[in-house]
Amino acid sequence: MDLKEREHIKLCLKEINQKLNWKEYKLWTNSDYVNLSLKISEETGIAISPHTLKRLCGKLAYKFDYNPQSASKNALAKFAGYRDWDDFLSRHKDAGTENNESIKHAKKGNRTVIYIAAIVILITTGFILYKVANITSKSFFPRKADFIFAVQDTAGTVPHSVKVIYDISHIESDQITVDFNFNHPVLGPQVKKLDRSNNQLNFTYQIPGIYRINLLFRGKVLASKKVIALTKDWISYFLPESNLNHLWMDNIIGSETGGKESINLSRQFLKSQGFDTNKIFDILHRIMKDFGIDGDNFRFRIRYRNSPETGGITCYDTGVRLHCLNYVNELVLTESNCQQFSRLTFGEISLNGEGSDLSALTFNPDQINELEIENRNKKVQIKLNGKIVYNLIYKNSNGNIMGIDCVFKGCGIVDYISLESTDGTNRFYQNFKDE
Repeated sequence: MDLKEREHIKLCLKEINQKLNWKEYKLWTNSDYVNLSLKISEETGIAISPHTLKRLCGKLAYKFDYNPQSASKNALAKFAGYRDWDDFLSRHKDAGTENNESIKHAKKGNRTVIYIAAIVILITTGFILYKVANITSKSFFPRKADFIFAVQDTAGTVPHSVKVIYDISHIESDQITVDFNFNHPVLGPQVKKLDRSNNQLNFTYQIPGIYRINLLFRGKVLASKKVIALTKDWISYFLPESNLNHLWMDNIIGSETGGKESINLSRQFLKSQGFDTNKIFDILHRIMKDFGIDGDNFRFRIRYRNSPETGGITCYDTGVRLHCLNYVNELVLTESNCQQFSRLTFGEISLNGEGSDLSALTFNPDQINELEIENRNKKVQIKLNGKIVYNLIYKNSNGNIMGIDCVFKGCGIVDYISLESTDGTNRFYQNFKDE
């Protein structure tokens, strides 16, 4: 890049600085470059990495003949208010003239010495870098300044589409992928290889839940963003024992019916929907929404029954899950003498009936049971039918509660569900028995 071109870029950066009304660009910090990178991407649709911006602003040293891509210069010009880089140049024809004249009158002897020295340095540096590259290529890991990774529309009702904005042009590898944290029942894990010539990738979530989109370099996480796929009401799924993780469109029970049907489904109704109830199965009821309740300070209550009369199966179990931003809290209770299948998870603590004594987490399938979970500052107390059956303390924060699951081996019935903050400011309550 000649001196005149550099002067044009400096002038464009000054105009951008005036537009932003920030401090002088020479004084920008790393966060300023990251912020500007996102602003340019959002306004022009062209991604320029913070790394490139730093080089153009002189924050990072670069070769005298380094010339940025046309797309980068077009993005700067568009962000500054011009049609493109050519439009910017046509309006600033005289920029850098004085400096060009200085170059023309430089002494030939000095220039020759500089050129020779530069060639020697480049050859030496290239040889060293070649050797170092051979040694370190396997361990190289990109820095945050080497790429752009952002996700737009991170929350919405299913089906919900998200847009990944990226720039990986400064990472010399074809092993850059995005993992959408979803295992498609037909297509398998949704991991997409990124197109270096593009800067956008779209994906649609059809199953409600909290997902973590990961940018991967050779399978290792470079950056991560959370996405929340919400529901309008309860959605119910029929889960055969052969595939208890199969949540897809073909095993949704009816639709988002809400009300009594979504939490009280008979075998007859399931058969009418085409499901095989002669084999062992689970029923999952899920609602995803922002309850505005802290996952480390809440009170949860559920009144339920799971028995032969309601379609239960031997070793009946009943589970509840609270989907929080950071963890999924889970409690699975079983009938007596089946505690091997009990589970308990809060924060980073996870226990199961095979390796821990969870015999207290059993219920009587011949009666209606009332379960209460109270969490105050990460101290959990579990009550069953008014009796304290378990206490637990964990350390890591759950974050806000964003979803509730009710899971039954068999059909099961829920009379009511209540979720409220311990200070009483927010509450979610549904009485299915009265509906």
